[in-house]
Amino acid sequence: LLFLPKMPAFWQLPGPKHAKTGLSEQVDPFDIAKLSNSDELVFRAQFNTSAPQSPLYWRAIIHDDFNGNAWLTSNYLKQNNTTTRFKAENNQIQAQYSIISEPAAQPWLYGLHYATSNSDGVENSALGVLRKTANSAKSIQYVATSFLVTEPELTAWQASHYTQLNNANNTKTNALADKLKRQVSSDKQFYTALLDHFAVKKFSYTLTPQPMTGDDTLDQFMFEQQRGFCGHYASAAAYMFRRAGIPARVVSGYLGGEFNSKSNTLSVRQYDAHAWVEVYLPSQGWQVFDATAVVAPERLTGSLSENDQLNAEFKHNLGFGLLSLSDVAAINWLRLQLENLDYQWSSWVLGFDKQKQSDFLKTLFGNQNTWLVPLVVLIVLVLSLSAYFIYLTWARPAKQLAPMVKEYRQIVKWANKLQLFPAHPLTPVQQLHFFAREIPEAEQQLHQFSLLFNQVRYENKPFNKDRKSQAKDLIKLIKSKKQRNL
Repeated sequence: LLFLPKMPAFWQLPGPKHAKTGLSEQVDPFDIAKLSNSDELVFRAQFNTSAPQSPLYWRAIIHDDFNGNAWLTSNYLKQNNTTTRFKAENNQIQAQYSIISEPAAQPWLYGLHYATSNSDGVENSALGVLRKTANSAKSIQYVATSFLVTEPELTAWQASHYTQLNNANNTKTNALADKLKRQVSSDKQFYTALLDHFAVKKFSYTLTPQPMTGDDTLDQFMFEQQRGFCGHYASAAAYMFRRAGIPARVVSGYLGGEFNSKSNTLSVRQYDAHAWVEVYLPSQGWQVFDATAVVAPERLTGSLSENDQLNAEFKHNLGFGLLSLSDVAAINWLRLQLENLDYQWSSWVLGFDKQKQSDFLKTLFGNQNTWLVPLVVLIVLVLSLSAYFIYLTWARPAKQLAPMVKEYRQIVKWANKLQLFPAHPLTPVQQLHFFAREIPEAEQQLHQFSLLFNQVRYENKPFNKDRKSQAKDLIKLIKSKKQRNL
């Protein structure tokens, strides 16, 4: 890593355990609610200056096609808005920041408002969303700039596209949208009237919405349950805007994040997943519409983990873990310290480019001693190979012998000194019988040793203290009898 930067280490390699993401090109209200059960880290952001004011809408995917139950990304957006960069040179900069995105198999990245990036591996879009240029499931670090842009007027085709509806089964929702439309005289007033409707009717925000089925799920949500996650509100609102003839689209991404003052970073996790609506208003361009602002205003600031109103429901969904015990000051401090350490490591590894390598080597060797770099590499290589060679050739300690093998080898060694070698390979027992025939005076003791050998080696008798003593005594007797005979 030090001498060959950008070499992929084992922790950067793609794999099924590393590719984590929660967003999809299809926004189903119930499916996106499931993300509140996961505390997997999605990305970290570090701002060059102070972070912009909340709410922080991290845009990732734009959905412009409604199939009756879910919002999809049409082929129009996929084919016509993937490589064109919007003109942001003369627009006001909203924020500049660096992001470390966790491994994910999907191509989308994250940015505030209309984002652009000049980092390697990042592709800009005319819609102000960012994408990876390569399909790789590994961490990526990039620098982005967000702008407050003034969009051009929609073309007639775009206006028609963003007001298209393919489902008319939600009759009650259709009637409500028509009623609100008749009561106002402008698109901006309809925007306000719809927001007031969610506030007056006392809709509530929940992390565990009830599943809805059928072709009229919007009617069920708007007039029966009136409890839902962000996806329910975004889906219903975008539908009603289009019913009123106002261009609208659903955006999915993440909202807010947990700020760590130690590392000056914002950590965004799966439970911060969010969906909202972008509405096109004349002379104002695309504007954020988020019913969460009146249903659960606390959700717009910080992270879902910091929402007191939803704290009990949130902790219950996550289960046991450091985050679930964050009410304990000591555990929460430990959690933040570990996250800071992880961020510093990730930032250093992913950001160790040629420039940082050059600065690091200059710190070690100075500007004038560049010849020391290849010398150090050569020395380290030689020492490493030498150490490996020594390791391979170093004498290994003898493995522990099986019971009775050591004693048997003592007899074989003693017999070999007497020039007793069988003509053919024999089993241990056969060899002991061969020695007994050749040395009659020790025949009885050799047969006893053979019986003991069979008991321990083949009958699985324990080689206990008594049998060890017996084997030792037999060896002494065998050797002494032959010695007396000589």
